[in-house]
Amino acid sequence: MSGMSGSAVGGPPAGGRAAERLGTTGRVRVRLLRPGGGLVLERRAPNLLVRSGERLLAKLLLGRSRQALTAVALGSGTAPPAPADVALQQEVARRQVAEADKTIVESGGTVPLLVSVETVFGPGEPAGDVTVAELGLLNAAGELYARAVLDEPVAKGSALSLAVRWELHVGGTSDGG
Repeated sequence: MSGMSGSAVGGPPAGGRAAERLGTTGRVRVRLLRPGGGLVLERRAPNLLVRSGERLLAKLLLGRSRQALTAVALGSGTAPPAPADVALQQEVARRQVAEADKTIVESGGTVPLLVSVETVFGPGEPAGDVTVAELGLLNAAGELYARAVLDEPVAKGSALSLAVRWELHVGGTSDGG
């Protein structure tokens, strides 16, 4: 798996037609905000659906789990995401995501569904100044679903807010190319 790749299930296209695929790709957007909401900087990074995330997705499909995505974690680790990751390298904060901040957008046709998870680490979350280099998306049991590492770390001062938007693209079709 590479940076934005997730898992996909589906065979090669039959007769040159598009094949349906079940898989996820995604990215995370981080916005550092001043008090009052002014933008200081924005960073984007592809995520990797880690192996434990693949297992979570499979369990959800089979009805063997009800552990939905419920939290975003921040960390200072800089190693590239790897399929075997089960946690952030150096977690510095974790925040629960409100149900109202989880959305599904259906565009129809061959366009994948967009699943969005958003949260804001406000002033003082976490306490003190931290450097954010990695992010994780977790389920209610604390299992890592996806991990992303920023190209350039973000210095979050205690007076600033950090808005995180995780976008997962689920399904769609492929032309086999």
